[in-house]
Amino acid sequence: MLIPFFNRIFKSEHIAELLRGGVYAVVFKTLSFFSGLLITSIMVRHYGIQSYGVYVLFVGFWGIGAFAGRFSLDTAVNKYIAIHHSVGRFSLIKPILQKAIKLSIVFSVLAALCIFVLATPIATYFFKDASLSMSIRIFCWFIIPIATGMILQSGLRALKKVKSYTFSTFASSNLLMLLLISGSVFFSNQFFTPVWIAAFASVLVWLMAQVLWMKNSKYVSAQKLPDGDATKLIQSAWPVFFSSIWVVISHYAPLLLLGYFTDVIQVGLFEGAFRLSKLIIIGLFLVNTVAATKFTELLHKEDKDELHRLLQHKAIIVSGIAVVVFVFSLLIPDFLLRLLNDQFAIGRSAFIILGLAQLVNALVGSVNILMIMAGYEKQLMRLNMFGTLSSVVLSFILIPSMQMEGAAIARSIGIVLVNISCCIFIYRKTGLLTFWWPFLKKKGTKVPLQV
Repeated sequence: MLIPFFNRIFKSEHIAELLRGGVYAVVFKTLSFFSGLLITSIMVRHYGIQSYGVYVLFVGFWGIGAFAGRFSLDTAVNKYIAIHHSVGRFSLIKPILQKAIKLSIVFSVLAALCIFVLATPIATYFFKDASLSMSIRIFCWFIIPIATGMILQSGLRALKKVKSYTFSTFASSNLLMLLLISGSVFFSNQFFTPVWIAAFASVLVWLMAQVLWMKNSKYVSAQKLPDGDATKLIQSAWPVFFSSIWVVISHYAPLLLLGYFTDVIQVGLFEGAFRLSKLIIIGLFLVNTVAATKFTELLHKEDKDELHRLLQHKAIIVSGIAVVVFVFSLLIPDFLLRLLNDQFAIGRSAFIILGLAQLVNALVGSVNILMIMAGYEKQLMRLNMFGTLSSVVLSFILIPSMQMEGAAIARSIGIVLVNISCCIFIYRKTGLLTFWWPFLKKKGTKVPLQV
């Protein structure tokens, strides 16, 4: 019912399909977001802000390890399967995913071993507590289910099983965490309980992804992966991986340096402000759910006019939502932060700074996804490197004197530089506008899209 409705409005089946997937994404992302607020509030009230800061740092190291473990194979799987899907080669979907999971297990073990070996300096310099080194060595192995679960979720996305993908990716983790953390307050007040709960929830999410994949792929036939296709998968993944390295550094460097120069309390407050600022890009979640698949499909068909129309319709939707949410956030920042806990009101300035960066992120559009799907991964890697180095240098300069606000400025400048640079690059190379501006018309494509 949703596709015909959106089709009548935009006169495009592609934007209609994009929005249909977005409806599920927004529903489950909204559940995830408010679950996250409740989780933060419960942790801070029952276990204390210091416990929450330790939890955030553990989740941060899991995120870094899982990133290395999946080696951007989730993005490669989505792109590679979408190409086969567009030409009807459905029997290659399962073997591609299976190969990606096997590779991910190898990379995940290597990432866990690195953290295992570095546990003592990590505990000493980031957690400021050398006694946590043994806990770090125990919890580092949860990187494996987190990373392989992401590969399975990407397989659901590539199959266009939007409801299963969005629930598994956006909602399942936080809903499980909320259920477990709510129950834990009656049985435990131990400092480390939130970390144990997060580790257990990651395994449950992995099991859920397994069940959803088996349920949604049981009617998909499989054949042996042709010789050379596994190599193509790696070749498609590695430029995205090295590009994403800079994104991960850009996200975690201010967070970890804030822990290094200040304490875990500042880390918790900053992370709360950053998560809340992502309300402004809720529109991107609306359209990005199936954007990669749609971009690949239209690029593979070389239908650039329809792709440009899709980008413009998407930009109108995302920009409108972002402006409204940003203005609303400016009016009541203290109220929004206090939804987490009264202590988070200290992060008001950081929240506003990060909100401005997220507004730019939303207005510019899905530039990262488009560059990857169009074959400009190496160029994206260079632009991400430029933005990340700027963010890291500013973090070293600003955090010692400005603390949380310094981290917010450093992180925000990195976000803005990368997004604007990608937007300019795409326009100059392809003539496609990823943002909405009625006075600037598209130009003829000078350079072919490299799919």
